[in-house]
Amino acid sequence: MVNAAVELAEHNHPARAVIESFKTRQRDRLAQLCRDAGAREPDLLADTLTLLLEGARVNRQSVGAEGSCARFIRMGEAIVASFMKDVSPAKSETEQVA
Repeated sequence: MVNAAVELAEHNHPARAVIESFKTRQRDRLAQLCRDAGAREPDLLADTLTLLLEGARVNRQSVGAEGSCARFIRMGEAIVASFMKDVSPAKSETEQVA
């Protein structure tokens, strides 16, 4: 899809609507999964993962399986974990003294 989108010079080409629809549905599904998982800022997480995935696909095509995309899963896990961590409330003064 990325290759097709890049090669379509016409912004009103019918294939562009198909690509945009597919990409939007894919991102929206990911956002719903993030919401269901209880992620903080699920839309931001979905956008972040979408860009990571797109970049990994392009990187794989450009430099092969040993490029940066080889660490895609680790990167994705780290990003997801950063959105899943609970922010603990500040300890009260009595808890800090104890």
